[in-house]
Amino acid sequence: MTRAGVLGRTAWVIMAVWLLAGLPGTPVVGSTAAAMYQWTTPDGTIGLTDDPGRIPDQYRHTAKPYQAPEVQPPVNRPTAKAGAPAVPAPGAAAPSETEVDQNGHDRAWWQTQVRDLTDQRADLVKERNELEQKFNQLHYFGRETTEELNLQQAMQAQLDDLTNKINTIDHQLTASLPDEARRAGAPPGWLRN
Repeated sequence: MTRAGVLGRTAWVIMAVWLLAGLPGTPVVGSTAAAMYQWTTPDGTIGLTDDPGRIPDQYRHTAKPYQAPEVQPPVNRPTAKAGAPAVPAPGAAAPSETEVDQNGHDRAWWQTQVRDLTDQRADLVKERNELEQKFNQLHYFGRETTEELNLQQAMQAQLDDLTNKINTIDHQLTASLPDEARRAGAPPGWLRN
């Protein structure tokens, strides 16, 4: 087997361990967690290890500590009780009664809800497409080893999870959010940009 073949197989094994240990971006909890290191090969494959001695020589100078992607917590927006006047933001003019729904939300608030869901969906679709491309590359190796089969199963489970999340957002955009807006008395046009 060529050196490139060994390195490629090593990268796949490392990726399999990474996927089986937890989904990408899952924070490591607890004080006994080992530091993780990552590097990227020229073909875009990301290698991960918790042992700096296992970083391939050609990537030692580019390896860096792994940092899970930062997840922004949801913003808690205060809502007014039905029939109560909305509290304007500091420095903003008080809206007239026709510019807010029964919960005190204006058009901009509803459009922000739609935009946030649309952005989340776009990120999930991009992540799913990238993972599908990697998954499809696994099928070109010919005879599959146990590690490759395990990696395929882990990747398929992650693809299914991403698809479920996208479908949930689609339902929120087409049914849940419009229904919530209708019950709050918001005009249907408020959900369109």
